[in-house]
Amino acid sequence: MVQFTIKKLFVYLLLGFILWVPTAPATAGTIDEEELLIDFFWQKYLSLPAAEKPKVALVLGGGGARGLAHAGVVQVFAEELLPVDIIVGTSVGALIGSLYAAGVPADTIVDMAQNMTWNKLVSFKISPVGLYSTKRMEEYVSKYIGNKRFDELKIPFACVAVDIRNGEKIILKEGQVAPAVRASSTMPGLFQPVEYRHRLLMDGGIIDNVPADVAKLMGADIIIAVDVTAEVGIAKTNNALLILSQVIYIRGNFLAQEQLKLADLVISPDVKNITVSELNRGVECVDAGIIATRAKVKQIKKVILNKVWDKLQ
Repeated sequence: MVQFTIKKLFVYLLLGFILWVPTAPATAGTIDEEELLIDFFWQKYLSLPAAEKPKVALVLGGGGARGLAHAGVVQVFAEELLPVDIIVGTSVGALIGSLYAAGVPADTIVDMAQNMTWNKLVSFKISPVGLYSTKRMEEYVSKYIGNKRFDELKIPFACVAVDIRNGEKIILKEGQVAPAVRASSTMPGLFQPVEYRHRLLMDGGIIDNVPADVAKLMGADIIIAVDVTAEVGIAKTNNALLILSQVIYIRGNFLAQEQLKLADLVISPDVKNITVSELNRGVECVDAGIIATRAKVKQIKKVILNKVWDKLQ
């Protein structure tokens, strides 16, 4: 919360005097004095030199179709001009995060999420190590960002995968972006592992579903994590894909709890009733992301302002 010192209280009263309106009973239209104060200092924050602003990281977790809620999150960040200096993602969080980091407009990302289908991401191909190839996912990302390398993105970005040969967590932040996103989003069992830089990679959710620790390593001063995990008992297990995903997310949910402790603020879209395979519910997911993020805008600004309060007085 914003710390109210004597000096700040004086500014608060002064601002209240400047913006004075006749006293009236509290109603839905009553001016929110705290919000006015935050907006006042937010404008001062925006005028600070870049070097004096804290680095804000947006960490987008894995969750299959539930992760389409991330599109709603970035839309609100874009609308509210909330800073994003670092993006880290796992699985579908890597997919959405890479697009936003590359400068794809939030409206375009929302449209993609609302119209996502499995045919756009995978193709049927029998293999000893999986039935489906995620090559289409790589092509899908490339369609929007081209053959961009990590160092060509507008916002520093990293995604997480696991090397299934040795169980090592791999932080992908060099080379071409699209194949890295594909590797981070390739669920074991039904999808073929991705060969990438002499490694055999699969979904980062196996080992780090909400990689807040990676954001720390990348120099984040403030971490805002988006958690799209669901309660384990809610998931459906009536087909092979859902059973396999359930196994992954039981472990992922457990590990995510420790990672979320590293976050300064957590956004939790209400997508618990959506399974990892229901891409056809993209509109619901996006709406959930928008609602959850709008509810946190004031808190996000408070967290940032507290980091730079000495510079705003």
